[in-house]
Amino acid sequence: LAGIMAVSMLAGCKDGSSSSESTTPPETTVTAGIADPMNEVRSIYVKNGVEIVYKESDSLTGQLQTAVEAVYKKSGDIETAAGTNSYAGATDAAKANDVIKELKKVIPGTFVAANTMSVAAEGTNKLIKVYTVGGNYGASDAGNLVGNVLNSVATSTNMPLTGTNLKATYSADVAAVKVTSRDDANVSAWVVAVVYTQSITKTT
Repeated sequence: LAGIMAVSMLAGCKDGSSSSESTTPPETTVTAGIADPMNEVRSIYVKNGVEIVYKESDSLTGQLQTAVEAVYKKSGDIETAAGTNSYAGATDAAKANDVIKELKKVIPGTFVAANTMSVAAEGTNKLIKVYTVGGNYGASDAGNLVGNVLNSVATSTNMPLTGTNLKATYSADVAAVKVTSRDDANVSAWVVAVVYTQSITKTT
């Protein structure tokens, strides 16, 4: 009888621990189609002198999901990074910057610290931007909002095309994850990541 009671007590403790842990991670939903609305607002890119087409990346999507969950595990509040039903860029959301740090751990390459990507030497450089958008927005609106903000990033000033005997081209991978609190389904946020790649080659 004493042995049975001891086993029962252990089982009870285990169940309690499992239940508590299940509420810790957020629910992350991978979303496709985020690049389409971003490309729709790129009409002024031509005026800015930089031709970039945003393309969704399966590998970046997986990396972003892992990064978001890692940040949530540390802070417990990634789903509120955008504020209540609001839009915020990486400069306004500390958690977005934390996601960038996680992405840099798994994405190979040389990263630039600021938006400016100079054409100084042959090679490949990368720029990561992460934005959070209130979960009350739909996927199309979220992509549209981020795309409009990126119009000030993808410019000929920030991403020049030529240097001394050098030519630069650019590409951009995109991924989006919607994060929802397991404790409150009304608390959510989009996390959108963009990785610009600058490829510099000699012209002569």
